[in-house]
Amino acid sequence: MATSKFIIIRRDLEVDPTAVEGDGLSIGRLLANDVTLNHPSVSRTHLGIRQISGDFWVTNLSQGNGTILNGAIVESAPLAAGDILQVGPFYVHVAFPGDVLELTIDLSMNPMAAEGGGTGLLPSADASSPGAAAAAPADPAHSAQAARPSQGGTRRLTNKTGMLTGMLAAPEEFALKVFWDKRKRDAGKVAERTPLKPNLMKGRLGKARFNWRSTSDLRRPWATSLFVWGAILVTAASVVSAFAFTDFYAPGPLATAHVRDSLAHPDALVAVAVQPNANSCTTCHSLTQSMDSRCSQCHTTTAFTSISSEEHMNAGVTCGDCHGKEHRGDVFAKIGAADSCVACHREGYAYWSPTLKKSIALAVPHGGSSLGYPVADGKWTWPGWSEERWSSRSLPKKAADYDIKGQFHIIHVANGGPSQRVACSDCHTKGFDTASILAGVRESCSACHAQSFGGKSDAQQAAVKVQCMSCHGQHGGEKASLAVRQSQRIHAEKAK
Repeated sequence: MATSKFIIIRRDLEVDPTAVEGDGLSIGRLLANDVTLNHPSVSRTHLGIRQISGDFWVTNLSQGNGTILNGAIVESAPLAAGDILQVGPFYVHVAFPGDVLELTIDLSMNPMAAEGGGTGLLPSADASSPGAAAAAPADPAHSAQAARPSQGGTRRLTNKTGMLTGMLAAPEEFALKVFWDKRKRDAGKVAERTPLKPNLMKGRLGKARFNWRSTSDLRRPWATSLFVWGAILVTAASVVSAFAFTDFYAPGPLATAHVRDSLAHPDALVAVAVQPNANSCTTCHSLTQSMDSRCSQCHTTTAFTSISSEEHMNAGVTCGDCHGKEHRGDVFAKIGAADSCVACHREGYAYWSPTLKKSIALAVPHGGSSLGYPVADGKWTWPGWSEERWSSRSLPKKAADYDIKGQFHIIHVANGGPSQRVACSDCHTKGFDTASILAGVRESCSACHAQSFGGKSDAQQAAVKVQCMSCHGQHGGEKASLAVRQSQRIHAEKAK
């Protein structure tokens, strides 16, 4: 299909002339049109211009606003040089430089009136009837222009209704109507979609009047210096507080052992820490390492190892689980980590293991009635010591050379120095005859291993002062200091 060339000159906008080639030119308010005239009185697709048999025919596509050619309403008519089209407040001046249609667009606030009755869309009222409106007077210049033939020589006529038209063969007239009906539908389909348009199917209210919000483009923005000075002041205050209020974020004072700036035992063979903490936070709390890792590094010396029992390591028990009351000052040293055993080993408690990813049900140890005397119903329930631990204590022979009962007795009477060993009469307080040898043995355990649990209730467990680590040694499995001190005290009292 042959195409036509159009040149668009916009005097209402500061843009360069534009050349358009196509089988027709559409003008309207939609952006999908070839020429967009943005005004409420302009229809979405207002008019179209198409070349037929050497003439450029203008066709009105608006049902509500109408198109005016040389002061007369037009539905379809050929164009001639010098014609003036009116589309809302816009004037479109027609010229033919060669075979090209040139359209020059102006914007006017005083649009011309249609001759012959204003709109020309309604029948003219009888001038003699009451209230009849006077028809717009005919402009001689417009009448002369309307009488001029079109560019292709087609004669233009003004009918009885005041409309300017021309003669077009019926097939061509039908084809022109079909063409612009399709173009008008296509222009509506490709119209630019915007979030401002309401769409109830998608739940979008759009820019309806009740949904208007004020924009912020005219608000005065905050000065950049406000943010700069704010950041400077906050940084300065943070630096000052870090040195002036060192204990501000601490839940309580550190333990006395971590406040000292020197080790309690400077001898490396006795010390349990590599260096003193000196009331420092960063010794335990670091950005690159966990607190457990920092504890292990500091508390690994010749005399002390930070490794706990195999059961605790497999369950994922950390340093903080047992030594979690660090920020309690002198109370930490008086309570000790041994009391934390009761916090988990109690009736109805389940410990969540981070390594096993499951809960471990715990209960009151040894039945809750006494200390861990390893005899139940006349049978020994204690598993005994390993050969490695047996040899590390310099005990006679090997662990395998004794049964469980023999190991238990050798450990108590031959373990440690002379002032730490237990005499037979310390446990068998009622004598050694067959009838009384077992009497009082279970109760005598508390002399070195503190008190019994005394029950299963929370109130009773809170008052327990059992030194679990006197038997269940951690950090190397050595005999705990409480049991050693208790045995030394008993021997000292006997020596008096």
